[in-house]
Amino acid sequence: ALVRHPGDAAALANRAAALLQLGDAAAAETDTTHCLYVDPGHDKARHRRAQARRQLGNLSGALTDLEELRKRLPHHTGVAKDLAEVRRLVAHADPGAESAAMEAHERERRETAAREEAAREEKRDAGVKSLLDKASTASADERATAGAIAAKALSSKGGAAGAGAGAGGA
Repeated sequence: ALVRHPGDAAALANRAAALLQLGDAAAAETDTTHCLYVDPGHDKARHRRAQARRQLGNLSGALTDLEELRKRLPHHTGVAKDLAEVRRLVAHADPGAESAAMEAHERERRETAAREEAAREEKRDAGVKSLLDKASTASADERATAGAIAAKALSSKGGAAGAGAGAGGA
């Protein structure tokens, strides 16, 4: 396939997997780098390049690839496991790097928590908006009930000020 289509990303990534199995990490790194040039979003190629770089002793390159993968695939257990292992190897290879690896891990944890919180707030806000939209077309009794529910939801988000404003409007 690569003879006819030398830029076939899937074929390059698959050949890299075979090369890794055969123990030719240098050729696997070359194929995966070419694959990522053709298709920068090819996650399997990036993971295989990290494996090749690790075998070649290029821990910083492996760490860079795995950190990029972790951003793209935050719930992939294989990536998380490999990233933790490479961070451990980097920390033992260079004791000064241990604190940098720990800081990177903490920064990643905070960013993930912030994204999850933003998603929860967005979902809650959409629910409140839906309630308010329904209330605008409902009867007076239904509006009072929806307003009380919305005020309660907003007070859990904004504190006492949101609850007072919502209760006063109902």
